[in-house]
Amino acid sequence: MRRLHHLLAAAAAGGLLVSLSGVWWTITLPSGGSFGVTGLEVSALGSTLLGAVAAAYGASLLIRGIPRKILGALHAGLAAAVGWAWTEGLSSPLVSSLAEITAATGIAGQGAVDGVDVTAPTGFGVLGFIAVASAVGSGLVGIFAPEPPKKTSRYERRGEDSTAEDPVSTWDSLSEGDDPTKH
Repeated sequence: MRRLHHLLAAAAAGGLLVSLSGVWWTITLPSGGSFGVTGLEVSALGSTLLGAVAAAYGASLLIRGIPRKILGALHAGLAAAVGWAWTEGLSSPLVSSLAEITAATGIAGQGAVDGVDVTAPTGFGVLGFIAVASAVGSGLVGIFAPEPPKKTSRYERRGEDSTAEDPVSTWDSLSEGDDPTKH
C-alpha cells in the first residue's frame, strides 16, 4: 500500500510537469494573432496550492504516526483544492488570460474579452486534472497506508534466536566478555 502511495504521487508529479508546461487553450484574436495559455497561467491559487501539496507529501515521508496521517489528509485536501481552483479558472478562460489579450490588442477590461474570436481547448488540461486526481488518491492512500517498520541499527537487532554463525551475535558475546573459542 505504501508503494501505491508513492506510485500515485510520482504519476501525479510527472503528469503535472507535462501538463503545466503545455498549452491548455489557444486564444485567437480578430486580427489573426493567437497565443496559448499554459497550465501555470490558469489559476495563481492553483499553482500556489501545488507547492503546498508537494510540501505535504515530502513532510509525510519524514514523519511517523498520527501526524503522517494528518499530512496525508492535508495532501489530499490541497490537491482537491487545486482541482477546484482550476475549475474556477477554466469556467472563464478569458479572464485568466486578460493580461495577454490586453498586451496583444491594447484594449483592457471587458472590451478585450469581447474582442476574442475563438477559444480552443487542448488535451493538456485533461492531463492536469488526471494528475490532480492521482495526487488526491495518493493522499488518501497515504492516510490508510500502514506504518513502515521502525528502522533499527545492527546493534539493536540482537535477539534470543541468534546463533553462533551470526556475526552480530558473536561480536555481542565478545562485548559481554564471553570467549567464543571455548564453546
